[in-house]
Amino acid sequence: MSKARLVLRANSRSVLPTIDAVVARERPAEPLVCLRPAVIAAASRRFVAAFPGDVLYAVKCNPEPRVLRAVWAGGVRHFDCASLPEIALVRKLLPQAEVHFMHPVKARHAIHAAFHQHGVRDFAFDSAEELEKIVQETVPVGLVGAPPTLGLFVRLAVTQGGAYDLSGKFGVNAAQAAALLRAARPHAARLGIAFHVGSQCLDPAVYAAALRLAAEA
Repeated sequence: MSKARLVLRANSRSVLPTIDAVVARERPAEPLVCLRPAVIAAASRRFVAAFPGDVLYAVKCNPEPRVLRAVWAGGVRHFDCASLPEIALVRKLLPQAEVHFMHPVKARHAIHAAFHQHGVRDFAFDSAEELEKIVQETVPVGLVGAPPTLGLFVRLAVTQGGAYDLSGKFGVNAAQAAALLRAARPHAARLGIAFHVGSQCLDPAVYAAALRLAAEA
């Protein structure tokens, strides 16, 4: 396929009723990405309606702008970001969104930019060293000793039920989490626990076990 045709195909837009219709028309020799924003928005609305708390969309799973806008259209107002580029993307596309920097290990410059440039206040961590970085990089200039504004969330290592196990890479046990919560308390306007049960987890019992461990911590 020529470069000109590639550009033409990339810039053309059409709406077809089914994936089968797309395949029948395009007869693709290369993989196609098909977006269904109305379906994404509807799924988001169902989740927001059913969950009695704030729903965070993990930008890492699909940062495509049209997906983010569809999630927003479905009522999601909070976004879990794992990197500074993700934060900048959400701020650009959805300036009214609540952004949370939930990767437990972050570079100092990323923490500083997230707080001072993008207004992020919520951060996850899983070590005393990471907590120290967050506190040091988020002190407002000239306001040492000001009341805390941070939301600090200790990443707990929990039993995994998904296709990709993160428990050996990030997170602490309940006793370590309790110690980190105590250390974070003086610096936190909001204090909590975060956990990840593994990508594509389909076992509700894994969530229940994680919540019991969080309660223990």
